[in-house]
Amino acid sequence: MSKYFVKSLVFTPKQLEIMSLIAEGYDNKYIAYKLFLSKKTIEFYINKIYEKIRLYENTDNKYMRILTVLVYQDIKKALADGF
Repeated sequence: MSKYFVKSLVFTPKQLEIMSLIAEGYDNKYIAYKLFLSKKTIEFYINKIYEKIRLYENTDNKYMRILTVLVYQDIKKALADGF
């Protein structure tokens, strides 16, 4: 991912929290449990994340989650570098 791409993305704190939990390997059911939200609410947040990083439903879900983790790691690095 380029620094420009990561810098142009804007995520809510809740979306970043969900991305963090995805990066830790948790499934939607556990994320919902951990955040005291419904599974449908988590799915809504994840779909919004996918829209922001331009992932669409025709992509395999496993790869969508992996790409989400990669974007999240780039965001963490960009924040650490002072973006």
